[in-house]
Amino acid sequence: MKELSKTAKMDCLKQYMEFEALYSELFKKVNFCGPNCTSKEYSLYFVKKVRGDVGCCSEDHFLTKIDKIHNNLLSEKRIEKYGLPNNQEEPYFDNKKPCAYHTPKGCILEDLKPHVCVAFTCYSFSHGLERGYELAYDYEEIRNNLEAVLNGELSEENIRLSRIRLLKSIEIVEKSTNF
Repeated sequence: MKELSKTAKMDCLKQYMEFEALYSELFKKVNFCGPNCTSKEYSLYFVKKVRGDVGCCSEDHFLTKIDKIHNNLLSEKRIEKYGLPNNQEEPYFDNKKPCAYHTPKGCILEDLKPHVCVAFTCYSFSHGLERGYELAYDYEEIRNNLEAVLNGELSEENIRLSRIRLLKSIEIVEKSTNF
């Protein structure tokens, strides 16, 4: 991988955060997690019983190679804004704690989330998007695209097309009452 300049890294981070905001908007409009998981006693995400308020934030999924590659500006900005993760919650199963950025009130990160968190949907959510809105949602493809945006590896044309697809998905959800 080619080393990016500080300016290029900032541009990549800005584009990444634009996608983060759009995915957040899509997920809020769909409103799957609240009524189906986080407001329930137990999460639908796991076969094992995980508290609903924890849901898919069951481990430190943010600790991936993204923090070890050349554009770690996302991690730096996250720590600068939110500090180091400091989850004080008790372990809940297999002696694991929820994500280090999780609190009893949920995730403390309003932005600057890792790409795995921005893109993630459980099977039930993904299936619901397909069934309710006829939207195909490929978590791995989206996660990889977000990583590529952050690393300056996605072409401007692919960024433009991804943005258009995402905006179209938001529009479809806005016009529908299916979920």
